[in-house]
Amino acid sequence: MYKLLHSLVCLIEALIYFIEYYYSMIAYILLQLNTKIILNTKP
Repeated sequence: MYKLLHSLVCLIEALIYFIEYYYSMIAYILLQLNTKIILNTKP
């Protein structure tokens, strides 16, 4: 029973880590796109 609970906690931690990594990648890409757009629209 304890082993099952432990593996479940590990799985949730891995999922949270993956989601945080994924979101930081998306935020970084959006930031890069926004800077490119801002630089391109400058007269």
